[in-house]
Amino acid sequence: MYHSGAIHHVKVGPLKPSTIYYYRCGKVGDKYFCLRTPPGNFPIEFVIIGDLGQTEWTKSTLSHISAADYDMLLLPGDLSYADMYQPYWDTFGRLVEPQARTRPWMVTEGNHEIEAHHKDDKIAFLAYNKRWLMPHEDSHSKSNLYYSFDVAGAAAHVVMLGSYAGFNQGSEQYAWLKRDLANVDRQRTSWLLVVLHTPWYNTNEAHQGDGEDMRAAMERLLYDARVDIVFAGHVHAYERFTRTYDNQADGQGPVYITIGDGGNREGLATKYIDITSNFS
Repeated sequence: MYHSGAIHHVKVGPLKPSTIYYYRCGKVGDKYFCLRTPPGNFPIEFVIIGDLGQTEWTKSTLSHISAADYDMLLLPGDLSYADMYQPYWDTFGRLVEPQARTRPWMVTEGNHEIEAHHKDDKIAFLAYNKRWLMPHEDSHSKSNLYYSFDVAGAAAHVVMLGSYAGFNQGSEQYAWLKRDLANVDRQRTSWLLVVLHTPWYNTNEAHQGDGEDMRAAMERLLYDARVDIVFAGHVHAYERFTRTYDNQADGQGPVYITIGDGGNREGLATKYIDITSNFS
């Protein structure tokens, strides 16, 4: 019984780095917003939050964000927790507007963005894709669920992977990721970051093994490309691993960090399991 208002996407640019632009949406009223673009070189400051939701904890997180002088926000999935109740997409948009209208917000999908269990991503992520359209075509991705972009004059390259899009060898995402990483010039790009929803490494009792199939399929690509850091959400806790590859400490692997504690309505995941000394 839900009918959304018209949803518009407008592409503007090219925009200069470290510049404040004033804009308004439509011709109604005199309310102008301002957006500051990221810098064209280092230093650059990211805010990274996962599993945000719409609770009092969310408001506290947003308050901390507003107090920071950051350049760009990265969100590894589980935005509104609409869970197919469409009005929650509207309330979430209004909730994050004070922050999202002033800095770029780059997001990828989580399980709470799924509309229905359907093989067609265009249906399963219909509301998400319509409301949070990312510039995936700029990185030659065929899907809004995964894409990449350069920041700070290509000194950093950020890859937003889709935990709920096909990822095995033979999938479009796998072929795209292989091409994308191969095109990164590490002589020019000092930092290579990956953001996805479901963690590949996790010692919390919550969501044990959820990312294992994707890890088995894609981990070698990240390792060969010498990815620096992988950020994930999904598990509602903070956890940081040493540099890791194939379940072993490895000085050439990425650092894995879980940050799924942005304010979701399900609360924190506080129970951890014992692990071997592989990561000590």
